Amino acid sequence: MAVIPTSLAYVDAAVLDTALHNTNIFSATGSEGILSEPNGGLEVANLAGGFAVRAEHIWPEEVIRVRQEGGTERLDFMDNAFGESADTRGFVVIPGAAVRFNVPWTPTIILWQWSMFISPMRYIGTNSSGTADAAFNAAGAGIQFRSYIDGTAAGHTLRSLPHSLAWSNTTTSDIRETGGRNSCWFDMAHLSVTGDAEAAIGYHDLTVQLWMEVAGSTYRSINILRTGGTAAHNIYNRCTVGIRNARALVVL
Repeated sequence: MAVIPTSLAYVDAAVLDTALHNTNIFSATGSEGILSEPNGGLEVANLAGGFAVRAEHIWPEEVIRVRQEGGTERLDFMDNAFGESADTRGFVVIPGAAVRFNVPWTPTIILWQWSMFISPMRYIGTNSSGTADAAFNAAGAGIQFRSYIDGTAAGHTLRSLPHSLAWSNTTTSDIRETGGRNSCWFDMAHLSVTGDAEAAIGYHDLTVQLWMEVAGSTYRSINILRTGGTAAHNIYNRCTVGIRNARALVVL
């Protein structure tokens, strides 16, 4: 049985030489080409002038690859469940807002996209202890999220969520709540191109992560007026995540 020589040896994880790969498929020089040679040594003259590549000539996901993951169930995050690290701030992955996939060739571009509905309960308070709490009173306990690509934070994706509850911790607290108007829908994207660390052969992932500041008990205490006087209560920040998804469009 005749052996058809090949111009390109396929090595796992090596960059694909498309010119030599095409020669392996079709060659007009004779003896080469797994399609041209077994069919009588086809040459350029044997092909119709109007020949064009059609969908049936390309394997599924050979040029474009798309992946998406998502979730629809409601997730409630409470601030007292978060760690408090000065460097990483204890960001945690939001389930359903992450996608992981494999790229067998070096892509030209990867378009990362993610969408998410968030409804925060973030308070800001004036504590009765006075000026020592001025910094906290001005900022309130923080709620932030940002995206990570292959474990590296995408700095431009950092977002802080708005306040939805304001209160004054005096003898009887004055509470103002705006949560119904502070629900947010985020639809964000990041583009990676050839040469970027994440635009390479191998596994890649996108995760959207959340962080909630853990406030001390001094800032949680709030006096609620009730029959017969007032009662002290502790309040906590909450972040509710609704419909969300993470997507990746990879182009050869």
